[in-house]
Amino acid sequence: MKKYIFAKSLVFVFMMSITATYAWGASLTDADVENFISSLKEIQVLGQQYDDLDNLDDEFSPGAEEMKMPENPMSDSLERIRGHEIYGRIQNVVRDHGFTDAEQWANVGDRVFKAYISLDLEGEMPAMRAEMEDALQEIEENPHMSDQQKTQMKQMIENVMSSMEEMTDAPEEDMAVVEGHMDELRQLLEMEM
Repeated sequence: MKKYIFAKSLVFVFMMSITATYAWGASLTDADVENFISSLKEIQVLGQQYDDLDNLDDEFSPGAEEMKMPENPMSDSLERIRGHEIYGRIQNVVRDHGFTDAEQWANVGDRVFKAYISLDLEGEMPAMRAEMEDALQEIEENPHMSDQQKTQMKQMIENVMSSMEEMTDAPEEDMAVVEGHMDELRQLLEMEM
């Protein structure tokens, strides 16, 4: 069980490296979530047409010591592809789904994703925190690791813990809206992995 919880937290870190400013104060609506989901489905299909997108992900992949979940995963992903041919096609897709532009779409996506993660991990956070604390203690007591290795491993775990805390503090209002879409989001995001 401990390995599952730790592995699940790491999966979210890697998942995050995938695939007009929307004010955080504006209310997230069911229509926003539905439009985001339907547009993301099209964007996933569109992304399969471009083999070189994997190379862009490799350029931005963090090393173990800086492994940290991006606070704004959709905006960060969008920024990575700016200048690529697919960017213009994404603009067209998101406009077809009611967004003014790709930046607004990404900001809504960041909120949806953060609420999704918050809801998904809601009951598991105490156990995950405890597991990571145990892992830190085991690293500290491991006689087979150098001080440098211990420092790197501890930094990685601390970054994961910090990222999980940041990604699980979505506003209650956003979580309430996203909760009704969890099954569809889960299915959609599992396809991405």
